[in-house]
Amino acid sequence: MKRLLAALSVAIVLVVAVSCATPSPQLGFTTPAPTVAPGIPKAPVATPTPRPAPAPSVPGGTGAADSSQSTNETDRLVVKTGDLAVVVEDIVGTIERIARLAENYSGGYVVSSQTWREGERTRGTISIRVPAGDFEAVVASITGMAAEVTQRTTTSKDVTEEYTDLTARLKNLEAAEQQLLKIMAQAQKVDDVLAVQRELTRIRGEIEQTKGRIQYLERTTATSLINVRLEQSKLEVKFSADATAVVAGQVVRFSPQVVGGFAPYSYQWDFGDGATSTVSNPNHSYSGAGVYSVTLKVTDDRRNAASQVRSEYVTVMPGWNAGDVVASAWRGLVSFGQGLASVLIWAGILSPIWIVIGIVAWWLMRRQKRGSGGTHDKPANGPPSSPPGSGVSSKSRLVTVLLAVFLGVFGAHRFYAGRIVTAAIMLALFILGLATIEMYGGPFLIGTVSVWVFVDFIMACVGKMRDGRGRFVMNWSA
Repeated sequence: MKRLLAALSVAIVLVVAVSCATPSPQLGFTTPAPTVAPGIPKAPVATPTPRPAPAPSVPGGTGAADSSQSTNETDRLVVKTGDLAVVVEDIVGTIERIARLAENYSGGYVVSSQTWREGERTRGTISIRVPAGDFEAVVASITGMAAEVTQRTTTSKDVTEEYTDLTARLKNLEAAEQQLLKIMAQAQKVDDVLAVQRELTRIRGEIEQTKGRIQYLERTTATSLINVRLEQSKLEVKFSADATAVVAGQVVRFSPQVVGGFAPYSYQWDFGDGATSTVSNPNHSYSGAGVYSVTLKVTDDRRNAASQVRSEYVTVMPGWNAGDVVASAWRGLVSFGQGLASVLIWAGILSPIWIVIGIVAWWLMRRQKRGSGGTHDKPANGPPSSPPGSGVSSKSRLVTVLLAVFLGVFGAHRFYAGRIVTAAIMLALFILGLATIEMYGGPFLIGTVSVWVFVDFIMACVGKMRDGRGRFVMNWSA
């Protein structure tokens, strides 16, 4: 039992010596005092053996001191970080090129990358790690991709002293762990085993922390971190309108979309109707109907310019306007005058036809009057006859209606009813309308005849149409 207590005391002394070592400020943790199991006496703290001071270097000498100093300078651990701010034409494409550049080096990789919009500008960042020995070469390659380098910063941090302290601390902790394992192998009481187990747990936790910090320093010194911030220099311009089909006088709002370049920007709008604007988000109303092309030109602070032209972009339809109504009415009056003049010209040219038709109509009327002469006298053996315009016609109302429907534009129903003159006029107007169908007067004449026929059809249907002698065509059968 005494031998066990003595061995445990020696192990605790080693643990206390390790725990009392000054930790490096970069680690951020301290070692608590060792816990000793009840009943186990504390041993006196062993004084570490002092190390001899290095021999002073002799000027001009090549002794061991100079060799040791050279070795220490060569094996120093330095964490190097670079920060770059560059302006490029294509942010996304440049980020992809930087990522491929990092992966081309053994041990190089991309830590993070991001792109976003900040106001009217596109920005991006990428962080990479490359072998420490290739730091300068990679930085030179990245700056070669840029149109402009606005910032370049390099920082170095020497962690050699921290690394040396951590290595010595790790050796002491591992030695203490081995001693505690030997003590546990010799312990017989449960309390002694539990006390040694607690010490082993604490020592192993400190060993893991120390190893983790050492590995981190080794990784960060083996590779260098390069942070790159990117801004887009290529100026890209687009625009849109809140409405592209409007009526005259309606307000149209235009909005630009500017990417890249260097703020502030100047704007030059051309709305296609002779009006311009230098406002970033202009409002414009078109006074006349038509289809208009719109142009936007943007110039940045460094006189880089970009533009967009949208052909036939805005369609303007005519709206109500007193002046437009007056102009339209005047055009209608002019068209009517032109049509009437065309009719008169055609009538003059075709005057021989009208003369023949007039003579035939006059002869028919004279013959009709002669045939009906004396009908108004009182007959010898009967009542007096009805005066003209009274009585019922012997013509069939059904035939009149059918002729008006199928051959009305030719005046057939009026020819049947004995109204020769008006029937001839109706036929002449229809023929003249057909002859001038491609002119202003043709459709007008045909329309007039069609309305005339429709009125005759209604009058025939209700029995109010008269024959050539002024009698009503009322009987449905002849």
